[in-house]
Amino acid sequence: MVCGLQCGSLMHMLLRNKSGVFESNCVDLYDKITGELCDFASHAEENPIEATHQTRKKLKLLRAFAKLLQPSTNSDQYQFVNKTLRDWGRDFSELRDAHVRSIVLNEFSINPEFETDQILLNHLLEINHAEVALLESNTIIRRNRFSELEENIRNNRPIRMYFFGAAVPDLLLEGFNISYMKSHLAFKQANSDNDPDKVHEWRKRAKDVQYQAELLMSANENDNLTELHSSISLVCDDLGAANDFHMLFVWIKEIAKNEASMDFSELIEKVKTENKNFLSNSFSKGTDFYSKFSEPVRALTV
Repeated sequence: MVCGLQCGSLMHMLLRNKSGVFESNCVDLYDKITGELCDFASHAEENPIEATHQTRKKLKLLRAFAKLLQPSTNSDQYQFVNKTLRDWGRDFSELRDAHVRSIVLNEFSINPEFETDQILLNHLLEINHAEVALLESNTIIRRNRFSELEENIRNNRPIRMYFFGAAVPDLLLEGFNISYMKSHLAFKQANSDNDPDKVHEWRKRAKDVQYQAELLMSANENDNLTELHSSISLVCDDLGAANDFHMLFVWIKEIAKNEASMDFSELIEKVKTENKNFLSNSFSKGTDFYSKFSEPVRALTV
């Protein structure tokens, strides 16, 4: 029996009875997460940047939650839930990418290291501003994808039912361990050749571990799982920044093809350097993480 798993701020669904057996009502947690998601979605017109970011984040959290429960559930049910949540999130991918470009380009514009690139940055900001306006119009005004998502969440009973019922503690640990092992394998593959697709795969699998650790975290701020969560979060932060710069690099290169009168080469090299620095940091932190937490389930049971 797992004795170390405690009731936490998110994983309040895990309740220990007198016999030491866990009972869970996962749907309560599902309702909590989707309630927060719908609250952000309902304010998309007022704050599209935050609404888009939080909508994507909550959907990824739900997918990680579904993976955590996978060993306790039917495989076909899991495949349906995972695919549906993934497809819902794709509706907001382009808009989120454009928002991130705005944030990064604006940060560059006030960074002394990019002082000689102001003309190019202003030009890129104008292009991206137009893309953001078009994407926000298509996503919020012409066809409100946020409202559609709210309706889908409220009316998709099979997904809600997937999270309904008791989760067996040992199987939760198995789900967490599976995610950890997938992330470790993805790390090894990405670290071997720095291929962007493999790095992206590692980032996705590392985020699964981060979100699942968050779901399972104890209320005790000093426990091992909290330390594991903090460590993988730092890895994911650097991977996220590296991804932002890689996406920006690809976007600027595409623009440069059609802007022969402007020389983007120096700016592109600076963006590549930023990407490489964050990627190097993520590999270094990843090496430490997988070494320190080589037996991740112990973080939940000790």
